[in-house]
Amino acid sequence: MLYKKQTWKIIILFLALLIVSGSLWFSNKIVNKIKNDEKLRIKIWSNAVKNTVNQLYLTGKLFDKIRDEERQKVKIWAKAMNELNKDITDYTFPIEVVKQNKTVPVILTDSKKNYVSSVNLGFNEDSIYNQIKYLNPDKTESFYRFETKRVLNDTTQKLIEKWEKHFPPIPITYKGKIINMVYYRESKLIEELELKKDSLSKIFKRELIKNDALVPVILTDTGKSFIIETNLDSAEYNAPGKLQILLESMSNYNDPIKVQLNENETALIFYRDSEVLTQLKYFPYIQIIIVTFFGLIAYLLFSTFRKAEQNRVWVGMAKETAHQLGTPISSLIAWLEILKSQQVDATTIQEMNKDIQRLQTITERFSKIGSEGDIKAENIEEVLTHSINYLKPRLSKNIQINLPANEFHCHALINIPLFEWVIENIIKNAVDAMEGEGKISIEIKSNKKNVIVDITDTGKGIASKNIKTVFEPGFTTKTRGWGLGLALAKRIIEYYHKGEIYVYKTEIGKGTTFRIKLLKAN
Repeated sequence: MLYKKQTWKIIILFLALLIVSGSLWFSNKIVNKIKNDEKLRIKIWSNAVKNTVNQLYLTGKLFDKIRDEERQKVKIWAKAMNELNKDITDYTFPIEVVKQNKTVPVILTDSKKNYVSSVNLGFNEDSIYNQIKYLNPDKTESFYRFETKRVLNDTTQKLIEKWEKHFPPIPITYKGKIINMVYYRESKLIEELELKKDSLSKIFKRELIKNDALVPVILTDTGKSFIIETNLDSAEYNAPGKLQILLESMSNYNDPIKVQLNENETALIFYRDSEVLTQLKYFPYIQIIIVTFFGLIAYLLFSTFRKAEQNRVWVGMAKETAHQLGTPISSLIAWLEILKSQQVDATTIQEMNKDIQRLQTITERFSKIGSEGDIKAENIEEVLTHSINYLKPRLSKNIQINLPANEFHCHALINIPLFEWVIENIIKNAVDAMEGEGKISIEIKSNKKNVIVDITDTGKGIASKNIKTVFEPGFTTKTRGWGLGLALAKRIIEYYHKGEIYVYKTEIGKGTTFRIKLLKAN
């Protein structure tokens, strides 16, 4: 029975391991497939990034070329203005150059910076006049003219102050005297190209980082000292030294991508596996933990129900046994009285009376199964002596039982009939293990909480594989027997006495020591 039970346990364990292994294999297969797909997407994405960067780089080169050409135009225009200041015979060419200026913003003032005229500012005297008249429709013409000149002068003065910091004004002289000043800056086209280039760079960086569904990304300079753009939460890299650790961690996942942003600027793209893939890697193990957790709960529930069922079987069997023994014991008591009246040998009558009392004790023990035991403080040495004195005449003469006198007279909380039943079961098992010849030693010890009883035999010992199963119902090494003695002993000690019973030590061919721990009486 026990062998079949162990076999089923091994089969169930094997099936469980097979299911777990299959689940891990299948989940890892899915993870690897997704990982390969993600790597392919990353490769495609990185190639697209490189192509975009190249396009941005070429566009930047083109913008730089156009900007340089515009600057050359400004220089030619400024040179033409300087030519107008010289005493030359033909002013046709410089005047034509100045007239062809459609892009360079220019403000012409007198020698005291008072506004004279302007071109390419985006506004003029007429536009300001119309705007003031629109905002103030009920004013006089003189008001409009005065306000127009004031606004135009204030606005141009602010532009002059700003421009002359970067572009030295050009003086216009006549007969050695400065009669006018020309203030200018780069053309609007150059400014628009600069803004467009910056806008394209920002768009590229923004689009580069917009891939949350793909991978976490960090775009850094080649020195890895600062972040250009990233889609990570700042908490991941803001702490001192954390950025370098994060970049090193990403490098362990994938080699960074090097991209050329422009002629002088290079950047590195660091990336790692997406959160979805990372979660999928750990999902099988989480799944197994959850399944194991629920399996454990199911096992504990099943074990609890099984133990409860076993308890009911134990109690039912014990009660029925006590009931069945009651009738023959009553009959034996009657027959003993008859034998007394017929003057049968007194010694025979006395031994028969002991056996009847023994049967009554056994009946009492069985009747107590399933009910709260009457636990009292008892002298352990006296209880053990009583049990041994009963067993000695009924055992082989080749069996010695030693119980050294205990000067401390330890008292433990026990139920005498049930505890004696335990002692008898252990001693009977020891006798069987010694095959009718050997020595049994009983030692009593105590500590602050417990009274300890060690029962040692000189039998054949217990194999290490059987140490945990000797107390299970049905376990026996004998050809005949139910294997219930030690199981009943364990139940009595642990359930009724709240103590412990276990194999303290054992050695094949030398013997075994069973240890019983009982609650010490205060």
